[in-house]
Amino acid sequence: MKTRRQRAIKRCDDAFSRYIRKRDGNVCFTCGSTMDIQCGHLITRERFATRWDPANAKAQCERCNVLHEESRERFLVKWIRQYSLQRYEDLVAKSWEVTRYSVAEIEDLARKYNDMMREKDAKIAAR
Repeated sequence: MKTRRQRAIKRCDDAFSRYIRKRDGNVCFTCGSTMDIQCGHLITRERFATRWDPANAKAQCERCNVLHEESRERFLVKWIRQYSLQRYEDLVAKSWEVTRYSVAEIEDLARKYNDMMREKDAKIAAR
């Protein structure tokens, strides 16, 4: 049975993933595919300091995300070209910070990303 913390992390991961995919138009950042889009992380999700940082995530097709080791260089080079080497170095430094979110903080983040999704959906519907 999952703990309250594990359930909160799952809800936050799901909300964050939906937000990133919507933000990026459900198009793979690495190859441009629109099939089987997921939320890919530049820096592993194991590092909680950057796990839910939008700068660390891009929409990726399942192939590019799952085969990350094969396409990592393409992903990284494209990311650095778009944002800068300095921003990448800052993100890497941030990823090494020891971060321990409380359950309440994780739940707040999940609400934040769900709210951001609703705002995006409302803007699209208003067009």
